[in-house]
Amino acid sequence: MKAILRNSLVGGALVAQLLSGCMAETASSAVAKPADGKADAVSRLCADAGEPADCDICDVRSWYGDGECDEFCTSPDPDCGTAAPVCSYDIVSPLGDTSADLEALSGRARRVTFENIDSLTGTEIEQIIAAVTLEYTDVEGLTSEEIFAEADAGEFFLEPVTQGAVTYDWVRFYAGDTEVGTVFEDGTTRPVASVSDGDLRGCTAPDAPSPDGPTPAPTTESYICDYAPHPFADFSYDLEPGARATYARSDVADIPEVTAEQIFAAARHRDGVAADADLVAAFDISDDDEFDVLRLEVGGAQYDWVRWWAGDTEVGIIFDADAVSIVAEIGDQEVIGCRTTDR
Repeated sequence: MKAILRNSLVGGALVAQLLSGCMAETASSAVAKPADGKADAVSRLCADAGEPADCDICDVRSWYGDGECDEFCTSPDPDCGTAAPVCSYDIVSPLGDTSADLEALSGRARRVTFENIDSLTGTEIEQIIAAVTLEYTDVEGLTSEEIFAEADAGEFFLEPVTQGAVTYDWVRFYAGDTEVGTVFEDGTTRPVASVSDGDLRGCTAPDAPSPDGPTPAPTTESYICDYAPHPFADFSYDLEPGARATYARSDVADIPEVTAEQIFAAARHRDGVAADADLVAAFDISDDDEFDVLRLEVGGAQYDWVRWWAGDTEVGIIFDADAVSIVAEIGDQEVIGCRTTDR
């Protein structure tokens, strides 16, 4: 059993002693680290430790969080100051739009709980910690049992996901009867997508080591929607709009200029409509080729809510009134605060 649990995504060691009486052997300080981190040197250390040549030697020797930055580790070493990832609907997921898309690519799930934590590898433990961290932000100081308790019934499901020749690791769990979780690059704690109530959000860690392939880029350079503070109710059904106008594809020539800019900005921000596309292309993302534009007033300030349906799901963007500055995003009726990327 692993003696500690580490959170390599929050920039520090997450220590949780597992008091089951089967503590892992402490790494020997007499083992010299590879000077250059080359693969053959790391492989020799793995062999010397009686492990496969492609082992995570930093896990075997407990070199994660030991006060030295080890760039040769399989997963990011918290001592190297790895940046926290950002998961947002603004970042294109490479694996589809919903967890149903993931299921079509996944293999047989393995159910794990605190009771069978002995069956987990060090990387799998780190992935569970990372998935819980992405959902709850701060798990520093929690014991291993408390981390498992963050999931409904204390259970996680580990599922391999394969898309073409690329394999990913999906850590799936439920929180308050809501499906959540994270998909990681195979054998690492670098997230590529997260699940929020069954919907997929793309992930990126700007300062993390580059993955083995292109990192999905945000569809906009200006805003990230990641539960930043906002002045609205938490769900769209509690919003109280005033004036409302509905615009169809056939109305493009007659849409007021600012409203047209808001509709195009909403389509580009939410669904990645090309910057050089015309306004007509924005209507392709709406189920009925229509957008509602509603005026909101909250706390004496006014806002414009661009609303539409995509796959029978209500989505939308809330702007400052008569402007294209984004304040919040709506996904499946949930209102999520937005911020500029420089804040």
